[in-house]
Amino acid sequence: GGGGGGGNPPLVSPRDIKAQKWLDGDIKVDSAKELEDEINAIGSYLDTADEKIKIGWKLRVKMMGRLKAIVSTNEIRENAQLIPSLLANKRLFSAQLSDRRSAVFKEAATLCVAVADMARSMGTGVCPIEEYVALAIHILEALFKAVPFTIKVMSSSACSAIEAILTDSPDSPDRKLLKAIVAQTRHKHERT
Repeated sequence: GGGGGGGNPPLVSPRDIKAQKWLDGDIKVDSAKELEDEINAIGSYLDTADEKIKIGWKLRVKMMGRLKAIVSTNEIRENAQLIPSLLANKRLFSAQLSDRRSAVFKEAATLCVAVADMARSMGTGVCPIEEYVALAIHILEALFKAVPFTIKVMSSSACSAIEAILTDSPDSPDRKLLKAIVAQTRHKHERT
């Protein structure tokens, strides 16, 4: 049998084995292309709701930890490809923020805080505001859905991440992020 009792070890998928081997490797992003490849690889593991190809939740938590390490590294923050690569893989955030496992959700929310901190540290001179605003809006939509969760750790993690995005984000003098949030909310309200 599979992963139940009787002393049998749980089945491990080939995708889990490949993911673990890759996770055990060093983060090497010396160029924009390597950074894009690294984030795309993480996105390929995290951006799926298909249970047949999804990796285990513990590996997804580790993948988010790897991405958090990337966005928290000062040298990488200077790479112009960072925010466009995150934006291209934005669904990885909503996929993990829709998971009902508190460990997965909490790590995803912590990753969102790290992204906000990364953008703030980049400042308006380096951070591509338009792309960051699009990424932030996508993340905020997923986080706002989690606020009413009855699992306190998930709800409070969502609130902390929302606060970080709204307060730590770099913003141009005309407050593009806040204006975009209001416009998006108004547009959704007018459609209903």
